[in-house]
Amino acid sequence: MLTEGLYRKMIDACHTRIQFETVYGDMDLIYHTIERSSKWASRLKAI
Repeated sequence: MLTEGLYRKMIDACHTRIQFETVYGDMDLIYHTIERSSKWASRLKAI
């Protein structure tokens, strides 16, 4: 249960960062953040 909460918080943090970076247009950082968010989502799905 704690692990699930951590994964959800990390996904939320990644989405917030993506929204912030789309304003400034750093596409490489957005791409890597989406990859990181996808990694956390796959871990959450595995639970």
